[in-house]
Amino acid sequence: MNKYVPLFALCATLLGSTSVLASSSTDVSVTGTITPAACTPSLSGAGGFDFGKVSVQDLDPDKGTTFTSSLQRFTVACSAPTRFALSAVDNREGSSSTAANQRFGLGMNGTEKIGSYLMGLLADGLVADGDAGMQHMITTNGGDTWIKRQASVNYLYNRNVAPVWHGFALQNANEPSPINTLSGDIQVEMTIVKASDLTLTDDINIDGAASLEVHYL
Repeated sequence: MNKYVPLFALCATLLGSTSVLASSSTDVSVTGTITPAACTPSLSGAGGFDFGKVSVQDLDPDKGTTFTSSLQRFTVACSAPTRFALSAVDNREGSSSTAANQRFGLGMNGTEKIGSYLMGLLADGLVADGDAGMQHMITTNGGDTWIKRQASVNYLYNRNVAPVWHGFALQNANEPSPINTLSGDIQVEMTIVKASDLTLTDDINIDGAASLEVHYL
């Protein structure tokens, strides 16, 4: 057993002596940009899409029923030409009846999910600083790369589920352009679950809510 003593003694000596330990390090950097520009998003109807009273007779008992809103004009006004992108956040997270990245919830009726809705940005009518030839694009990595979209309607993603931002560029540009004022049309497509999935003894309040956010690039 004595042959193990020197080894244990050596270990104790190394652990007790800090002067012979080598050190390792890694650098930390904190970066960013403070911009004097500020952009404010707004909607012509103050952001309210009111479908009024929906009769139970208008709901399909066996499948979801979809209702389409009128158009509202959205505007992003910046204090100076600014590169920015838009995203949306569902403020009724967990209440969407459909598990899809572009679906937002309509609130709950007790434990029942009422339905979901889409928010679409229309390609027609998209104008930036008087230029109607704007290119819609999206990024999924915070603006490192951009993908051009050619659809007539580009639906906003729920950023809590998919980190997708929407950008806007002059034709032939590969990334968002500096913009002073952007405007376009937005429309909501609301889908109520099949009537047989809801308790319809009392009024049900449709309570969808989301936030439109500006990201500076």
